[in-house]
Amino acid sequence: MDKQGYQGEMSKNWSNAIGMYMALDWGLKCESLNPPYAEFISPKTKGKVKFEIYFTNFYIKENVPYVNTDCIETESLGNSDYAVLCIWNKPNNNCVVLKTEDACILMKNNKDRFLMSELIPVIKRKFEISVNKLDYADLSDEAISKLQKGKIDNETRD
Repeated sequence: MDKQGYQGEMSKNWSNAIGMYMALDWGLKCESLNPPYAEFISPKTKGKVKFEIYFTNFYIKENVPYVNTDCIETESLGNSDYAVLCIWNKPNNNCVVLKTEDACILMKNNKDRFLMSELIPVIKRKFEISVNKLDYADLSDEAISKLQKGKIDNETRD
């Protein structure tokens, strides 16, 4: 994954943990973890299930909420069965699971964002995680420096 910044770092460092949570929640056996991908085997069907996990944020522009896709590998999206979007700055149920084909449709003609209202009907499952943006333990020095200078995750976008 070559996307940089806070969200890219979070995706790289925490997608394995989110993937393992999905395995426990869905009763799957882990086969491989390779951020942003997590691959599992279903003990019931013996089939493989692959998740693509990304951290992103939402912002409001002109009273309309958008989901940011800057740190999502939209070019390779579709190499999994499900996409998990962890919208770290959203309160309550901030992780959503969608079928990857639905994620592709959402992001198909949207270069860097899509409407939050378009996300709601395609959610297959949701859960909540707690993310403290000020916890720098898992961030590179470069990402911390950008974060401290206010260059990351600008909530008010052009």
